[in-house]
Amino acid sequence: MSKVHRLDGVPFPIVKNRPPAPKLPPNPHLVDNLIRPASPGPSSTSTSDSDSSPFCDSSFHPLTRDEKVFRNALLWTDQFSFLTGAASADLEACRIVDVAGLRLRGEGEEGAERRKEVEDLFNYGDRFSLDGLYNGILLEASLHRQWSTYASFCFVPPLPVARVLVDALKALNEVWVSLITSDPAAPRSTLPKFSFPWTVLVLNPRALLPHGKPLTVLENPLLIRGGRSEAQGDTLAGVWERWTLDTGTPECSSLLWDPTHTRTLTIEPASLRERRAELSAWAMILNAEDKLRYAHENYTPPTKEVREYYPVLKEIVRLLFWQPGVETRARTQQSTTLNFDEGPTATADSDSVIDLTADEDGPLSDSEFHAALTTARDPHADADDRLDAVKRVLFGGTGRGYETPLLSTDF
Repeated sequence: MSKVHRLDGVPFPIVKNRPPAPKLPPNPHLVDNLIRPASPGPSSTSTSDSDSSPFCDSSFHPLTRDEKVFRNALLWTDQFSFLTGAASADLEACRIVDVAGLRLRGEGEEGAERRKEVEDLFNYGDRFSLDGLYNGILLEASLHRQWSTYASFCFVPPLPVARVLVDALKALNEVWVSLITSDPAAPRSTLPKFSFPWTVLVLNPRALLPHGKPLTVLENPLLIRGGRSEAQGDTLAGVWERWTLDTGTPECSSLLWDPTHTRTLTIEPASLRERRAELSAWAMILNAEDKLRYAHENYTPPTKEVREYYPVLKEIVRLLFWQPGVETRARTQQSTTLNFDEGPTATADSDSVIDLTADEDGPLSDSEFHAALTTARDPHADADDRLDAVKRVLFGGTGRGYETPLLSTDF
């Protein structure tokens, strides 16, 4: 076959067709007449790809097998975006505690051992797994990037509830002190499970909602149960509401308001999760505390909500990873409250303090990882040093390194 030439005699460039984009697993709300198996779906520990499930076709998704199973299970149980309530085709699985540095080195036995060490930091009675459904939510692809990469928003408990959680952890740790007086190896009791509406805080409105853009949220979407939707029409599937930031006050706010300015946005999504797979409030608080740390350090001035929530959530995280030292075995623990003016009170001459500035750009070396792990478990370490070590193990630094989005208005 002869080539087609332009009038000037120069042949046209050969344009190769790009391969089609890989398909995503179907969302039940976007598939007509979907018939499901009678089982409630894959469990948080499932690793099988059954051909009988419409969510386990290996041709759908380019992710790894474990990532695909995790996303499919969340599609099965949650069905909607955790934030907007939309059943979009681009919903992605988002890990609440995302150990990115661990995954970069997570090959073979070394990666499995590191993974177990990290998960053990969370284990108080119940086994915590990074792949458990309680450590995941669904978000649209663009919102996933805003949440995980830019830290543009976070989910926090109502402030009165957060203060109740502080008291609950203090009481739990005091009981732990009394237990180890008779049994030094006694573990802390199982952490209680809490369920409450999550308040949405917008930490970077310029990235998430530029030029006063509203956030549209579907309230009370109806789940598909047993292969059939509870909705009989679009009018019964929920109501779309527009939420905006309050720009009319002198002090910046992180809260989203409805059009009447009488309600702030809170999230309490319906789900088909089993009791053991319910969302981990502790994991979500750890995620929010790290984002609030980043907002407090990088956004000037921090909003009223950031200043109110950050010390309370930091106190929760400190108490969550608290260890009873020798000096606490005969007395109750003392509270460690963060003061914004004074800052952390780490003891620089402590033998257990590790260098938290080394190798920030890559995964931790074996020596760095185990040094941080030792400090995280050291009952004699200062509370701030221990918390920094925990974050070093989880994120490879004193907190997760978020990116600053480059916007068109920056040029």
